[in-house]
Amino acid sequence: MANRKSRDQLKKSNLKRTRLRRAKLSRERAKGANAKAMELKDAKMNAKEAAKLCRSFTAIPCQPTEAIPGTRRKLNVMASRIEAGEELWNQNDGLESS
Repeated sequence: MANRKSRDQLKKSNLKRTRLRRAKLSRERAKGANAKAMELKDAKMNAKEAAKLCRSFTAIPCQPTEAIPGTRRKLNVMASRIEAGEELWNQNDGLESS
């Protein structure tokens, strides 16, 4: 009988330890999930701020170029437009000017 009691007590203590471990793990998981949620919230706020900034930015109109699309010359022209803060494309690009 004494042996049976000690086994029951051992099972109860093991069960209690298991429950405590599970509770601790679930708290840790919840903390991790909350931290991830906060990171996502911050990222969304930053994306909104970036979109607002992009809408407020107005590029300087650019002069048309005779460079043919896809050529090294055209790429150089586009790179210089980016550096100058100009629009990348002009509807008259690649056309011969008279």
